[in-house]
Amino acid sequence: MSQVQFSDHVGSQIWIMVKRIPGRLQSVKLVGVETGGLWIEHQEITNAILQSVGVPTAAKTPLVFLPYGEISLAMISVEGIVLDEKAFGV
Repeated sequence: MSQVQFSDHVGSQIWIMVKRIPGRLQSVKLVGVETGGLWIEHQEITNAILQSVGVPTAAKTPLVFLPYGEISLAMISVEGIVLDEKAFGV
């Protein structure tokens, strides 16, 4: 397998675990990659922003910059079959 780069997955859904929200993988859309972190779109953050300003919609989508230091785990999916070993008695 070739080296994996965040920049190869811009526009894709990825899963991250944020240190401030331990134990919970969150699906986010990766919008941009910088030296210091990732630009993401996240529906829960969008909902919170819209609720905080008291509107149900907005003309533009909010993006959030997440510094690498806030990410404890990042996950992508690649092509290939995967199995749950316990389900097959392995």
